[in-house]
Amino acid sequence: MVTDVKPQATANTLPAVLRIVPASQRQQWDAFVAGHKYGHFLQCWDWGSLRLLLVGLH
Repeated sequence: MVTDVKPQATANTLPAVLRIVPASQRQQWDAFVAGHKYGHFLQCWDWGSLRLLLVGLH
């Protein structure tokens, strides 16, 4: 299930979309990050999994 949350834009912000990506779409997520102009390895699925393992949800 993909859930979009679309906050309202204000004069000082741009609209953003928060999307929850299920584990079944892991490869699609990594492809999106790798192909995005501002994608960064800290946004890849494996990095998130490692961070969760080492640090938790803090």
